[in-house]
Amino acid sequence: MNESKRRVPTLIFNVLFALICAAAIVMYFISPVWELELKAKIPTETLQKALGDSAEDLDIRETLGKDEVEVTLELSINSADLAAAVIQWDTYPMIEKIADKNVDSVLEQLSGDINAIAKAMTRNNTKETVKSQVNNQLREFFASSGEDKTDEEINSILSNAGVTDEYIDQQASRLVDSVFENGSTIDAVCDESVAIAEDVIAQLKENDPEQFSDLELTEEIETAIRESVSSAISDYADENGNIDPNDAINAFLLNSLNSLRENADSQGSPGDTPSDSEQTAPSEEPTVIPDAAAAKNYVCAAADSNPTDSVSDEELRAETKQFLMDMVYGEDSAMTETILTFSFLGIGILLAISLLSWVYLLLKIICKTFMKNCYVKIKAPVIFGWFLFLFLMLLPNLALNVLPGMLTNTLPADILNIFAMIAGTTFFSSAIYAAIAAAALIVLWIPYRIICKPKNN
Repeated sequence: MNESKRRVPTLIFNVLFALICAAAIVMYFISPVWELELKAKIPTETLQKALGDSAEDLDIRETLGKDEVEVTLELSINSADLAAAVIQWDTYPMIEKIADKNVDSVLEQLSGDINAIAKAMTRNNTKETVKSQVNNQLREFFASSGEDKTDEEINSILSNAGVTDEYIDQQASRLVDSVFENGSTIDAVCDESVAIAEDVIAQLKENDPEQFSDLELTEEIETAIRESVSSAISDYADENGNIDPNDAINAFLLNSLNSLRENADSQGSPGDTPSDSEQTAPSEEPTVIPDAAAAKNYVCAAADSNPTDSVSDEELRAETKQFLMDMVYGEDSAMTETILTFSFLGIGILLAISLLSWVYLLLKIICKTFMKNCYVKIKAPVIFGWFLFLFLMLLPNLALNVLPGMLTNTLPADILNIFAMIAGTTFFSSAIYAAIAAAALIVLWIPYRIICKPKNN
């Protein structure tokens, strides 16, 4: 085939090459340079520790009915954000943007489990409060007649009257379900808790009218019930004592985040002196209140003075975002910033090399179109145009899914646990389109070389 006859098929192939180059270049800008779908599996034991003393009587694993809670985070980096981070030498705006995108997703994923835990803790507190105070009432009742009853004997008396743990748990569950589904007030919840205790007394009277005819719920026991229950739910109420189920969940989530922070701080500096809140912790001795009416006033006053009342969606969102930022930057934010900046610089260099190889071929095709010999060589993008895919997508996915199995007997247990926690994480990069484009070039190059290559090339 002479040179004039080669020109037409060569131009046709060049147009195809140009379209492939343009597609690869465009995809770098409209698709994320690097995207991670990070699936973190949080063991229930970790949640148990995070909740601290507030959940010491609650089995989180049993409450949720599973061994771990899975949270998915999407970390997406586009070319504009990457360029801005490298040029400004500041990754904080990019990380903040990523955290901001994940806040709502994280809260939505955790809301079901947190709702279950919050309800279980409130139910457990109500149940234990009513049971312990009824036991105190019975102990005082028998003591007034000169009888000393042990806890075992009192529990036996209650069981014989049908007042079992299951019965009290059922009553507390109805109360908690009502609060979390329909909302209520601190006063109403306290009234219902007292009503449960009064119902227990009524059952004792019905079971043994002769022995318990004089048994009544004392004002001191009623006050103790109100104090304990109001203390457990006051974080869920506004300044007027109204309970919003959504605010209840928000308050519980916020308290959990604060517990995680406190645990991290205490582990980081075990020798620190007690905080102001620990030094000024209220005495365990109950406040003496003369009657039930005063107890109600005390409860309302406690609600009015609570500094964490009624946590709004925006407050929780801001705190969760800050928590995610703290997780990334940790205590040594300067060192983390340096590591992240150099990491993104490395990605930026890889992106530039890959992108420029496609731009080079595209410009070469355009220039060659006006020359007598319009045949082009496609080595640059075939060699450099796809290796960003290798480093940002192929190798990370292989490392996460293959290496742990291959090195089970070699890697330390801590490293294997980290791999187990993020199992299911996937990596994606717009470079995959460049890899596909490079493969297409190779396929087209075979007939292109046979048909279009000049003899002197």
